[in-house]
Amino acid sequence: MSILAYGLNYRTASLDLRERIAFPEEKLAQALKSLTNDISGVSEVAIISTCNRTEFYLSLIHI
Repeated sequence: MSILAYGLNYRTASLDLRERIAFPEEKLAQALKSLTNDISGVSEVAIISTCNRTEFYLSLIHI
């Protein structure tokens, strides 16, 4: 198993981009489900989304 981490914050991305990547609470469950189901080899996903940053953590299955 491998872990992939990817994130954007106020130092690395513009406000416009951070707004497009942000996940409001009501859309978070669907985003987690989509990432897990739609990306081959992903077994688990965690998303941290605040006004200043968004981070994705994915657990990858070695195929």
